Amino acid sequence: MVSDDILREYLDVLSRFVAPPDLREWTELLTDPLRSLHVEPQERIDAIPLDPTDNRFLECALAGSAEAIVSGDRHLLSLSAFRHIPIVTPVQFLKRYAPA
Repeated sequence: MVSDDILREYLDVLSRFVAPPDLREWTELLTDPLRSLHVEPQERIDAIPLDPTDNRFLECALAGSAEAIVSGDRHLLSLSAFRHIPIVTPVQFLKRYAPA
């Protein structure tokens, strides 16, 4: 799932490490409707005051009715869950959701 705010955040961070031609490829990957769902959050969240940009991921998860938020971000992980949406590391996600 991706929202406009998250897309801007990703591209801002990527632009520090990736040249413009590659950044265009990342943009296409992140906005490809076969690989990601674009959502429009309806609610502003302020659950992570130490890193307000992390709140955009919570907003996106709510708007898209996510089953989980997968992250390595310590601020998000410190919540463990947000409104019944578990927040897990990639390893935890694979252990919990990957087919056996």
